[in-house]
Amino acid sequence: MATEPSNQPLPSPPTNLVVQSLVRRWWVFLSIAVIAGASAYLWARTLPEYYESMINCVPPRVDPSASAGALGGISSALKDVGLSKLGGKTDTYEFMALLFSRSLRDSIVKRFRLAEEYDMTDRPRREILEEFETNLEINLRAEGNYEISIMSRDPNKAVAMCRAFVEEANDLSNRIAREEAHRTTTYLEKRIGAIDSTMTVLSSLLGTYSSKTLMFAPEQQAQAAATSLSELQAQVMREEIVADLFAQQF
Repeated sequence: MATEPSNQPLPSPPTNLVVQSLVRRWWVFLSIAVIAGASAYLWARTLPEYYESMINCVPPRVDPSASAGALGGISSALKDVGLSKLGGKTDTYEFMALLFSRSLRDSIVKRFRLAEEYDMTDRPRREILEEFETNLEINLRAEGNYEISIMSRDPNKAVAMCRAFVEEANDLSNRIAREEAHRTTTYLEKRIGAIDSTMTVLSSLLGTYSSKTLMFAPEQQAQAAATSLSELQAQVMREEIVADLFAQQF
């Protein structure tokens, strides 16, 4: 049995009810938004204001050809005194590693009394350093320069902290370089002193041996003796050939 299509209207979607509810109670949602915005504004006003200062550091440019030439000369000199192992590639610290050192941060925290600024005088040192880390940002750009940003409640203090941070990092780098150079120099002096003592003993023994055997230059004398011996052997062979010829003729 066939059925005829119904012409009854479809029920309206529930979204229309939601829109109608929003339209009827718009003042409620507007009041909530105003109260939330005012609360956020008042809460933000209670927070201390921070000022950010940024400094741009450019490392010195090093000529690789000059460094290679200097290292080559040092390697040759060390090889002459028996220290060829020290003439290889030398490892140096990256400046970025010094910027993240604990001693540098401790120095800045103590120098500018950041525990008092952060109201953390009774807190552990670790928490004060963590708070300082949140106000510090270090970026290494592709061009090779460093950008250091520090935030503080005092704008002049923020600028002074940036400058002091770079100065402390440079002093730390220079101190490490001096200490490494001092250790290397001390080690080389000890090795050269030991080699000099060994050469003195060998010279004394060689002098005693030369006075007994009359050999003052063993390498040159051995070479001369070998040359003379080979010449004598060749002359003996020539004389033997001549003697054989004479014997055959006789």
